[in-house]
Amino acid sequence: MKTHCRPKAMGDSSLECSRYLQYCRAKNLYIDLRSPKRNHDRFNEDFFQKGQIGGHCNMDVKAFLAEGQRKSPLQSWFAELQMYTELNAVPTEDGSCDVVVDKPTYFMKFDAGVNMYHHFCDFVNLYITQHVNNSFSTDVNIVMWDTSSYGYGDLFSETWKAFTDYEIIHLKSYDSKRVCFKEAVFALLPRMRYGLFYNTPLISGCHGTGLFRAFSQHVLHRLNVTQDGPKDGKIRVTILARSTAYRKILNQNEVRLFS
Repeated sequence: MKTHCRPKAMGDSSLECSRYLQYCRAKNLYIDLRSPKRNHDRFNEDFFQKGQIGGHCNMDVKAFLAEGQRKSPLQSWFAELQMYTELNAVPTEDGSCDVVVDKPTYFMKFDAGVNMYHHFCDFVNLYITQHVNNSFSTDVNIVMWDTSSYGYGDLFSETWKAFTDYEIIHLKSYDSKRVCFKEAVFALLPRMRYGLFYNTPLISGCHGTGLFRAFSQHVLHRLNVTQDGPKDGKIRVTILARSTAYRKILNQNEVRLFS
């Protein structure tokens, strides 16, 4: 982790990130959404102007801008944070905030909510983010970072109950306001280069990780999902039927089920 904006005094803002801004933590973060540039683009890379996002801290601009090599909607937070500005005062103390969010907040950019594989890229990386952040509390807000004015189709919305006690907040719900977040985390993203689940490289000798099993057990436990099995002498096989042009099992109708 590298500190890109260092607090000047106790209670100031701060911004620290992993390499390429794939994961970031911010304190006393200021976001000005009074005149958002919303259109059809869910991940507008020019959403903010200078001064519309930032904090009261000493910014190392040169080092920060050098982290943009992997700028891409679902691979980095560089586009969203590239206009992070060093403000003249602590926003939560000088009256700059129309809304102050005290509850810890996770910002996330979602993959496709209508596809189980792609949406679970979101859930897995949020779970890993919780490990990095060393907190599994559900008393947190999750804000969907979406710069469009569209809604979001989510076929797996029940899964969020494993991570938060509250409804998912759309970024546009803060429109027309200046919002300050006491604690914010920019979560690991669903399609990072060399990330996990999506874009995971094949590495010789790497096998047997307990991460995905731990994720599965965590979600099942949090959602109170019980399973009838496995049963002695029985093997359970699950077939995922796809209806897309190139992912069909051509002889699926020939599969015979035995009780």
